[in-house]
Amino acid sequence: MKSKMENKTIHIAGIIIFIVLIIVLSCILYKQNQLDDRSVVVTEALISQKAELDQIQSQKRLSYDPNSKMLYLPELSIKLPYNEDSASLVYSLRLDENGAESDEVDISSDKFSRPGGLTQLDCTQFLRLKVEDSANPYNPAEQAYTYKLQDGRTLQVYVFSGELEGNHECKDFYEAQQIYPKDYIKAFEAVQSY
Repeated sequence: MKSKMENKTIHIAGIIIFIVLIIVLSCILYKQNQLDDRSVVVTEALISQKAELDQIQSQKRLSYDPNSKMLYLPELSIKLPYNEDSASLVYSLRLDENGAESDEVDISSDKFSRPGGLTQLDCTQFLRLKVEDSANPYNPAEQAYTYKLQDGRTLQVYVFSGELEGNHECKDFYEAQQIYPKDYIKAFEAVQSY
């Protein structure tokens, strides 16, 4: 009888060990899935930060001439009066479909920091400049301001409202930083060609 009892005890112990192993493996798989999810988030964040760093590295300052107190954007052959707001402007040239620099310029300001975390929209590029005869906004969130230059060209300055198709993240970001893109349009009211 002892051997039947011992066999039954061993059988029950085996079942218990089997159940414990299943529970342990389930916990391990659950933790692995959590790590995989975190890994995806971290990877996306790193990719986003690399893109932001690349963008920062490609940004240029407008050239300042202390004699004329003007800021120059040589790629578009325009100049603006120097003031606190215009002095903070930085720019980068957009790339065309072939990866070459185009005649479109994205404008940002060094007065505010980049939004923390991932954002669907690039909140930092709040102005877009392009020399073209008539306004051609890329989306309803861009408001166009038109300036006729002395050399006959027409400069379109597009201001991004920070709100696109129900996405308010940039508008919220601007308000938190107390930065309002429309305020920067004033810098272009006295724009000149050279």
